[in-house]
Amino acid sequence: MKKVYAINGSPRRNRNTATLLDKVLEGCRDAFPGMVETERINLGDLHYTGCKSCFACKLKDGPSYGTCALRDDIRPCWKRYGLPMPSCSVPPSITIP
Repeated sequence: MKKVYAINGSPRRNRNTATLLDKVLEGCRDAFPGMVETERINLGDLHYTGCKSCFACKLKDGPSYGTCALRDDIRPCWKRYGLPMPSCSVPPSITIP
């Protein structure tokens, strides 16, 4: 079964953005009955911050090398949905023009 996630970035968990996302998820369920699981993720319910420029993700051989060192509500969210943990460090295979 495929999973479809809608990420609500609004601090208002049941207002216009949430209503629109719920309609999109409803459309997915209607278009593929019994084939998809849907879930709306409300970022406003989580306690998280952006990058603090601590550079822990860049400290070679450090415990957080390559991943964000911040421990907040967003980390379990990344793991739960099988997403790669973001990092401020740029992988060597990527070049920035």
